[in-house]
Amino acid sequence: MLDIENQAKLNISYTESYTGGFKVITTELPNEEISITFKYSLLNSDDENLVARGTINVSAKELNKVYGIRRSLTTSSSAWERIKDAVGLVANAQVGTTAVRNDFDSIYPWSDIISYNYDTTAKQVTAYYGDPTFKFDGSNGEVLTKIPEFYWRRYRDTNYEYILISKNKLAGFVKSEEFSVGRYTMSGSSSRVYSRSGYAPLTNVNITNFRNYARNLGAGFGQMDWHYFILQMLYLVEYADYNSQSKLGKGYTNSSHTAPVNSGQCDVLGMKSGSRDGTDNTSMIYRGIEDIFGNVWQFGGETNRIRSNKIAGYTVDQNYAYKDFPAIMKSKGLNGFSASGNTQPSTPKTKSIDELADEVIAGKWGTKDTNPTRKQRLEASGYNYQAVQDRVNEKLGVKKTTTQSSAQYYTIKSGDTLSKIAKMYGTTIAQLCSWNNIKNANLIYAGNKIRVK
Repeated sequence: MLDIENQAKLNISYTESYTGGFKVITTELPNEEISITFKYSLLNSDDENLVARGTINVSAKELNKVYGIRRSLTTSSSAWERIKDAVGLVANAQVGTTAVRNDFDSIYPWSDIISYNYDTTAKQVTAYYGDPTFKFDGSNGEVLTKIPEFYWRRYRDTNYEYILISKNKLAGFVKSEEFSVGRYTMSGSSSRVYSRSGYAPLTNVNITNFRNYARNLGAGFGQMDWHYFILQMLYLVEYADYNSQSKLGKGYTNSSHTAPVNSGQCDVLGMKSGSRDGTDNTSMIYRGIEDIFGNVWQFGGETNRIRSNKIAGYTVDQNYAYKDFPAIMKSKGLNGFSASGNTQPSTPKTKSIDELADEVIAGKWGTKDTNPTRKQRLEASGYNYQAVQDRVNEKLGVKKTTTQSSAQYYTIKSGDTLSKIAKMYGTTIAQLCSWNNIKNANLIYAGNKIRVK
């Protein structure tokens, strides 16, 4: 016989007796600190006489550890505060092979993250890290890293944002199913790609082809998707700081680099997190995933949860990057950089219609037959295709048909405003912005030529 106090709070689906004891099945552990008392009576199976009686006390707190962090919604600090069972825990990252203290090495799910070799033909694991036959170089199969299942919760109240992680299913928590990630950035070619040590990453390929190359490895393979944010939560709860470069190492991010480094620089760290030498000239690794930042620009979005290519209402071409984000981060003192007054982000300046027309004539923007077409490239870059093409036609002396409107241009002078120019030519500020791809109506440059009709 088995009697359980607080049974309602345990969400017990059934109990099952078997030789030697009882099994208690619960669908969801309580998200609170309660004590559970199991009262038992042991009977002789032959004559059902009482053999023993007693109680077993178990704390639910011991059953469902919750590791959490929180961050004030008004703070400018990158640091998070450890809460619940994470209070007092320490997480350090290695530099090379020098051992450091990291309490999360023995805490699930971090403790069970592991790299392994996988045969894509036989569709089976061939070795785990630590096995004698495990290989980093791909000779025993793809090198992948397994992230075990766990439960998480991320939410806000009026003062804080919270991230909580638990091994068990708790009220309000979401299950992250087990999944795997390539230990290394994709290498190889269009005919076959790999995750293996010792090779340069594959670059200069658009997002569609990268996605197809990954899928060609077999069912279940694809490009990095929203699971990146699962990895982010694991990192944040472990290190409690948005500034991952200050915690894990800068990674291969020095602005003087002109080519990527080969994969495998962090093989010496095994399953530990950190960097090869602590500088910005070598790779970093987070629990078996090398160069999760740094080395090369990486696409994301295999199966986005938000299936849209619009950000803040603007269509975004995911095949190209238009901003120099490293320079922006450095200029603003983000990600561990010191803000520099004389360092300006190298976000490309918006080109004038005249400049674009000259580039089109020189063949820099393709044609209607290229892939992508000239129109697609100009519009993806945020320019007004028709305004540019009209100017091209003018420069080349192409006569317009009677159905075409006659475009007129004006060279901006010092002291001009769009409001003033709009009044001069009987148009509106909105129309000028549309014709000339002006994002900020208060920011125009003397000397630039803009379309006014």
